[in-house]
Amino acid sequence: MVPVFMNKDANDYLTLAHNKCPSYDDKLNTWYESEEFKEKEQKYESEEFKEREQKSEPLRMRLKNMAPLMDCNLTNTWNVYQAWLQSPETLPNLDAQDFQEVAELAHWMEVTKHRSTLAGANVGGPIVFDLLQQMQGNLRGAMSNTPKMELLTVSADHTSMLGVLMALELDNDEIAARVMEDHEEGHDHSVPCNWLATGRVTGEAPKVPEFGSMLVMELHVMSPSADETTDASKISSKYAVRLVVQDGPAAVYTTIPLPCTSEAADAIIGSPGGCMYMPFVHFALGAANGGMPVSWCKACNNSVADICVNYHQIMQLQALSKAHLRQLKTTENKQAADHGGSVRGAVATTEHDRKQLKLQIMELQAQSEAHLQQLKTNKLQIMKLQAQSEAHLKN
Repeated sequence: MVPVFMNKDANDYLTLAHNKCPSYDDKLNTWYESEEFKEKEQKYESEEFKEREQKSEPLRMRLKNMAPLMDCNLTNTWNVYQAWLQSPETLPNLDAQDFQEVAELAHWMEVTKHRSTLAGANVGGPIVFDLLQQMQGNLRGAMSNTPKMELLTVSADHTSMLGVLMALELDNDEIAARVMEDHEEGHDHSVPCNWLATGRVTGEAPKVPEFGSMLVMELHVMSPSADETTDASKISSKYAVRLVVQDGPAAVYTTIPLPCTSEAADAIIGSPGGCMYMPFVHFALGAANGGMPVSWCKACNNSVADICVNYHQIMQLQALSKAHLRQLKTTENKQAADHGGSVRGAVATTEHDRKQLKLQIMELQAQSEAHLQQLKTNKLQIMKLQAQSEAHLKN
């Protein structure tokens, strides 16, 4: 059973951020005009059938002839692949070679369009922000001797899981990419877990997560000792974080080595690839900052989700408040000039206007106070994590 997160569609920026971010759409549209995309649109070499070079355009034209009502553009390849995969009885038969090439093209398209240079923290950042908040809650519980025994997992659509890895920029880390492409010995799938595949490490073709896949963020604690500290400032040095993936329910678990890995973390976890808690927070802060609601709304130029409506209302109220203040100053200066520079006369003649404008300003400021408070709370949480991280690194 897969845990379900539910929210109003327009407000689900946590698991459906990929279709709620106009600025990400703009980046994709620019990429669709790039030389890289145009080349792939015209020519595609199959990994399995290397003896003959296939062009994606003829392949897509054959699909179009078989299913005239289907959008067979390269940008829609994933939906075409899913249609033949999920409902083959409703469509003409594809031979094995054509189906394999459609599959590889679809997987390439999905993995590539979610890479960090395009998606950044816009897709997976909100989940990273949420994971850090949950992890911080677990650590606070440990500090107050009321530990929360939670295993933090992400089991969602492939866009969410790719988004987390790309928000952490693990596709730019050669060690992580190699592990994801090789997926270590013992992987019981015939196709490697190439979620980060770029072709530059092992030459493997990219592949999206299998249905039922899972990302696990483990928080490990050092074994207790007689001289165990209760100092809150030092207790985080007893914790380490490990990132594990499972490419479908039948697959083995694989540790994805993080750039902040250390021998101290390896000793706590019992295997390599993890990070001490505060270095991990420092490593993940870029993605978490991008996933913080106010940052995400601004970066994505989203004005529809409730959190973003609140953000834009605050910006509008603040702008209106500043405009009223400028109007008030302009009125005072004008009246002062009309009365020969007599400020007393200007104030006397504009007293009613002054009061009205000030009341309007106070009303606008009061309206935005509740929204600002929530946004400040989120920002303070991130700032606190950042301060702890910097202090840890200095020590």
